[in-house]
Amino acid sequence: MAAEKYQKLTALCACIDSVNIWAGKLSSYVIGIVVLMMSYEVVSRYIFNAPTIWSGELCQYGLCFATMLGGGYTLLVDKHIRVDIIYRKYNFKKRAVIEMATWWIVIVFLLVLIWKGGELAIDAYLGNEKSMTFMEVPMYYSLALVPIGASLLLLQAVARMIRNVLNLIFNREDFNLLDSHF
Repeated sequence: MAAEKYQKLTALCACIDSVNIWAGKLSSYVIGIVVLMMSYEVVSRYIFNAPTIWSGELCQYGLCFATMLGGGYTLLVDKHIRVDIIYRKYNFKKRAVIEMATWWIVIVFLLVLIWKGGELAIDAYLGNEKSMTFMEVPMYYSLALVPIGASLLLLQAVARMIRNVLNLIFNREDFNLLDSHF
């Protein structure tokens, strides 16, 4: 079968999927921890009248982590927002062409985000920048999440583009199926 020629590309896409599935699961665990921290804060504040001074900041970092690392997974499971009214009426070929025509904008944006986000994280590390709270958390931890998350999203966008090309070459939609992952 001609699709076997492209087995390395589908293997690459599967590898990218695996990385983003792992990042998505990790993000979900972090969200669970954030929920527990916020619940603890609510109970401490309103029942025991003893609010914490650490939970707000740690929850912000946790949500930043989950948001940035969960972007690639969100693209993998096709849950990013789009104007779906017209898009869903098209067959897979037209959808593939539309994505290939528009995703280059996303890819350029992500490349700039990786570049500039990386610069900010490096500057924060070299400048020993810390948060302006009592915890004085080094800022490069949270700033490094921007290029890492953008890289995961970029990899998933590239995998999606590869799948769209394969869908058009072989005139079938099954390269987008995720049944092996879920």
